[in-house]
Amino acid sequence: MIAIGIDPSLKGTGLARLRLGLDTDRHTLVPRFEGACHITPNSKIENADLALRSESIWCEILEEMPIREPNVEVMVILEHPMTVVRGKKGQRNAASLPNYGYLVGYLSAQLMPYCKSRGWKYLRPSATEWTRFYPSTNKDKYKRRRVLLVAQMFELDPDILGPKSKAGDVADAVLLAHWGLTHAQEKDSPQEEAEAEEDDNQLRLRGQTHD
Repeated sequence: MIAIGIDPSLKGTGLARLRLGLDTDRHTLVPRFEGACHITPNSKIENADLALRSESIWCEILEEMPIREPNVEVMVILEHPMTVVRGKKGQRNAASLPNYGYLVGYLSAQLMPYCKSRGWKYLRPSATEWTRFYPSTNKDKYKRRRVLLVAQMFELDPDILGPKSKAGDVADAVLLAHWGLTHAQEKDSPQEEAEAEEDDNQLRLRGQTHD
């Protein structure tokens, strides 16, 4: 199985790919790092409207999607806004941020039919849901703890994730993919799919209302 983790942001979206591989010592399947990148909107439209910027990021994501392989399952994981945040020190409700909400809704609206047409799994965990398995970013502006964890987990040079200001987004994408392979439970009932589609529409509408 291949897992694609996507940590969305208009300033820079992290994307990473992991694959389950055989650990011959333990005779079990373990996640292995295949690559990661940091996606920014096309420089010619970085100050353009949300739709163009979001479309630019989506086009770059498409370039990073894996080629279909026979008998290989693919899982795409896109982080959604936090669900329990108000009243907690150092946290804020990402769903109230119109630009972020628009981007997440836009990407999710593209990914849902894209993955469905290929028979791929599509997961939409909130930050609240997946980050509890990994180091906190409290008082860690550039998510250095997560960068070092990824480097340790996959025996990488931390610099491979990019400069300090971008490495944290890429590390989050790696950990999202890792979460998908090790902690996620498939959510594919018709009711849940319909509810997820409605959530995506609400995110985009929220962005349009407040823009």
